[in-house]
Amino acid sequence: MHNPLVRFYAGTPIEINDQVIGAVCLIDTVPREIDAKHLEVLERIGALVSQHISLSREHEALKREHGLIEKSPIVLATWRYDTSLRLVHISRNSESVLGISSQDLLSGAVALSDVLTQSAESEFYFCDASSHGGSRDSHMPATNIDADTHYLGKHDINGKFS
Repeated sequence: MHNPLVRFYAGTPIEINDQVIGAVCLIDTVPREIDAKHLEVLERIGALVSQHISLSREHEALKREHGLIEKSPIVLATWRYDTSLRLVHISRNSESVLGISSQDLLSGAVALSDVLTQSAESEFYFCDASSHGGSRDSHMPATNIDADTHYLGKHDINGKFS
């Protein structure tokens, strides 16, 4: 079988975390020239491929993290504040940790504030999703929820995170 010679090549890198992992290439056996407009399009395609791969990796990492949360005594909750604080996501293990289904909380049939009253506050603690590993210094009472995403943990009988 005859292998034709490559007479034209244009490529742009695919980068993930500032490391080149591949390239998007145009190859032909016919000599060609590429103008700046088409080269810019090729570079944008390379950037989109890089972004897609990065987002896919992040998505898979988040799915793994959520899988671990679903099996733990931690509930992941995300709020939005428009005119009032509104729960927009809560992990499915809310029923095992809080005794209330995630559907009831998300639909508004049960308000999280009804469960996390001041008297029950000693049983639970919140930590901001940006804190490192739910460290103790990130403890905040239920009445001080202001960040978008929190982990909600339940203390055991000894006051330790369970």
